[in-house]
Amino acid sequence: MRKWLCGWVLVFAAIANAADDGQWKLVFEDRFQRAELGPDWVEAKNVSIVNGRLFLKGRVDATLSRGYPADVKVEFVAEADPEQPPCDLAVTLANSFLLAFGGGNNTFNQITGAGVTVRDNNPPFPIEHGKKYKIVAVKEGPMLLLYCNDQKLLEAKLADPLGGPEFDKVSLTTWNGMYVDDVKVFERTTPAPGGPVLLPAMPALGFTWKDRQLSYGGPAKLGPNVAEGIRLYKDRKYKEAFDALAAVSPPTMESVAALAYVVADLAFLEKPAQQAEVATLAAEVAAKAPEDTKAKDFALAAKWFADFNMYKRDHRATRRLIGCGPQNNPFFYKARLFENRFNYAHAIEGAHREGMQAAINEFTELKKIWPEHQALREWTGEKIPWGQELIRPESDGPAWARHLQESLARQQAVLRWWFSERQLPDGQLGGGWGDDVEILRGWVPIACITTAAEPVIAGIERLAAGVWDKVLKDGYDAFPGDVEHSAEPSCDSIPTMIVLRYGDPLWVERNLRSAKTVREKFMAVNERGFLQFMSRDFGTDAVKRGLGNGGDSGYHARATKHFIYLGWYGIPDGRDAFLQWCDTWRDATMRKIGPKPAGFPPSTLWFPSGDMTPPDGKPWYDEQRNSYGFPGLPVMIHESFITAYLLSGDRKYLDPVQTMMDLATVGPLHKGDPTLPPDHPENLMAQLAHMASNDVLSPYRLLTGERVYDEYILRFATPTQRYMVGYDLADYSKTFERTANSLRNNWTQLTSEILQTDRAGLTGSAEVFGAYTGAVCSFRDSKTPTISVTYDTPDLNFASVVTETTTQRLRVMLYNFNDKPMRVGLKPWRLVPGVYVLNAGQAVPGEYDVQKRYTWTGSTKVEHLHRGTPIWVEVPSHKEWVIDLRLRKAIERPAALPDLAVASRDIQVKDGKVVVRVHNIGGVAAGTFDVVAEAKNGKEWTELARTKVDGLPAIKAFEPSAREVVLNVASTKLTAARIRLDPNNKVDELCKLNNTATLK
Repeated sequence: MRKWLCGWVLVFAAIANAADDGQWKLVFEDRFQRAELGPDWVEAKNVSIVNGRLFLKGRVDATLSRGYPADVKVEFVAEADPEQPPCDLAVTLANSFLLAFGGGNNTFNQITGAGVTVRDNNPPFPIEHGKKYKIVAVKEGPMLLLYCNDQKLLEAKLADPLGGPEFDKVSLTTWNGMYVDDVKVFERTTPAPGGPVLLPAMPALGFTWKDRQLSYGGPAKLGPNVAEGIRLYKDRKYKEAFDALAAVSPPTMESVAALAYVVADLAFLEKPAQQAEVATLAAEVAAKAPEDTKAKDFALAAKWFADFNMYKRDHRATRRLIGCGPQNNPFFYKARLFENRFNYAHAIEGAHREGMQAAINEFTELKKIWPEHQALREWTGEKIPWGQELIRPESDGPAWARHLQESLARQQAVLRWWFSERQLPDGQLGGGWGDDVEILRGWVPIACITTAAEPVIAGIERLAAGVWDKVLKDGYDAFPGDVEHSAEPSCDSIPTMIVLRYGDPLWVERNLRSAKTVREKFMAVNERGFLQFMSRDFGTDAVKRGLGNGGDSGYHARATKHFIYLGWYGIPDGRDAFLQWCDTWRDATMRKIGPKPAGFPPSTLWFPSGDMTPPDGKPWYDEQRNSYGFPGLPVMIHESFITAYLLSGDRKYLDPVQTMMDLATVGPLHKGDPTLPPDHPENLMAQLAHMASNDVLSPYRLLTGERVYDEYILRFATPTQRYMVGYDLADYSKTFERTANSLRNNWTQLTSEILQTDRAGLTGSAEVFGAYTGAVCSFRDSKTPTISVTYDTPDLNFASVVTETTTQRLRVMLYNFNDKPMRVGLKPWRLVPGVYVLNAGQAVPGEYDVQKRYTWTGSTKVEHLHRGTPIWVEVPSHKEWVIDLRLRKAIERPAALPDLAVASRDIQVKDGKVVVRVHNIGGVAAGTFDVVAEAKNGKEWTELARTKVDGLPAIKAFEPSAREVVLNVASTKLTAARIRLDPNNKVDELCKLNNTATLK
């Protein structure tokens, strides 16, 4: 310790004797000639002093413990960690702005942060191992500047230069590690022009707020509306108070200040537009009195108040307003509420329990003032019921049906709130596009169950359309990020629209555009002759190639989702691209390569070699070379093989899964030995034991009918997967009851209090989805599409459990809670085309507990040709009603079919004629067909015009097939009109539901 103190005496002496650098004064210097970090640095994991240099290991910040003024300059000498690919020799200033040399795995330089992004994708030089770099980062007035080795790399001008408390820290930042020496920090001797506007305290405006009572003691005489607004506020009639104060014209300082107290009261559930109105009125008052500093300061605070809401995580605004203190500050408590919402969201994202508890403690303090505030009560542990009317009495039906239907109704209520109350006009839900799309993984399953979910389906469609318009470029994220994240915007939103809007040409063709980009820009044939992804990091604008950008991995299965759903729909281009990628991984998985046994997927396949060994010769199991660790994500590879089997019927894709299971089930259980290399057989066998995933084996069982792996499904099975093995409805029903119970309380925690939308999951959505549809896994990433049936119903008042599903048999038990029969359309997705025997009847007790008997009402024959086309049945009121479909005679149809399609958006009236864009979204060319315009006359349709089309080619190379057709019909005859394709059914198609569209 004595040596450490001696070193610092010399450092401070050097600083005291340092000359000013023009406007800059040296205020801190560190040369790390000691063993301990010391008090000037914030203690942090993976930050230490090694051989006289500061060492930052991996992704970490080294932060100076004291704060600095808004104008600050940082210098240091950096060297990339020689053990890792170079990435980010960087500085973070004002807790907000990253100035990075060698960002993006050494592919660009950037300045980014609160309100600014400047990036150079063609840097003058990259980071090289073994070289030292002098980095200088400057924040001066509104400017940020980054230098390296005395060369200016970037500059950026800030619209909002930050400074003062909460925005005064300096950090050295890296992504993959760096050594640091000779750190110097300078401050300006006088503030630079154009710096941040600081407001240390709120101006006194004559109002006093105490115990939720507002009084006025200022010199001005209050107008009647202002006085009435204050009275209404005291009576806690917030809406009326808002209306009275907002109506004051022209606005006065007193009317706007009183309005601020109303809108910022925690009991007033404000809308962003109301916050903005306070800011607008405050600015109007300030503009009329430009010399009034109080009005000017209040207008600035009101602007900050308008800058935070549930759509934005603007810590800048909340921290500034909190920093002004509670005195004379109408915004103080609402800023605290939002700041702690932000803090809790950040803490939960990082699983930081102390941060979560600190936020809850703050909520507790606020609840002392607003004890009736529902969200604060929920945040602090109270359980507040909602939707009591959704709980059905025991007399209303069997337990399985009551709890299942209640779960669906509650989930739908939550989703409808999001799309009616939180969704913005452009489709966003408030968490940013990247987070918004993630919630679709749990929401789409609930949306697709029944047509009665149309408000939710329409909301999801608006979100997907917004992503397409605002985020994607040629169908994929433009920014070349890592595949885990760059694939999310398109793959979480666009492919499943093929399910939700089955047959709609728009969503098929948008997936074609996405798939084309993925196939042609991100993939190539390797030296082994197989198709693979070239890198981990890509976007429409670039594919990053280099050691730090990795290769093909299990996570790349996410980017193949466009292929999967095009293939599932029946388009060979999508199927074939996916199968070619799976062939690459099948080859690598089934080959024995050194210690790697057949059946064990590599963590990474490098391009162009197609090898699993990194280009720099590091071991194939090296954690840093494998972008997603070792053994990577083998389950996603195995899921892809099962999906490949679904799309192709080729059992070769089952080989890797079966081979893996041969090894994974060897006993006794291998637990691994950390003293041995990761690729020692003992450790590889231990890893294989984890690959026997229920999410792989359950769809394997569904598709093959084999029960040999049931015991491994049951180890970690979801309730639906467990039910599909044992068909124990009583046990399954307990799942529905738990789901319903978990959704009965704390509405705001499901809706209005959710800030990060990727956390807006739906409890039990997988189980409700599985019960109604028979699906054993979700729509996420490369998981196999396994839905067996969905429903066309007039409302949500029904429950359904799939009790048998094969390609030749479907049995469903339904319960109708309405007091009259319900017409239900069963929409099969797995049944082969054919003539089916349909039986329907009530389930009644049998002579043994393990069986039921059925009051079959008589068999009928139905023809099923087109997947997803409803088979209509009538379900009586309040009876357990069983529908059974069994194949009587298969109808042979080609493996690939055309699919003519038209939508209302495809119809336009031009120059008195109807112009129709018709599509072929099937797998082969369509022959000659007619296009007809019809008008409704009473209950009949009258033909207005007809034209013949000589066919449409098949989709090729992911390019849509469509053409415009003109119908000569007067626009005056188009009231209640529709367009029909192929009305005489001359073309055998995938789907006939998309052959008719109405004029809008």
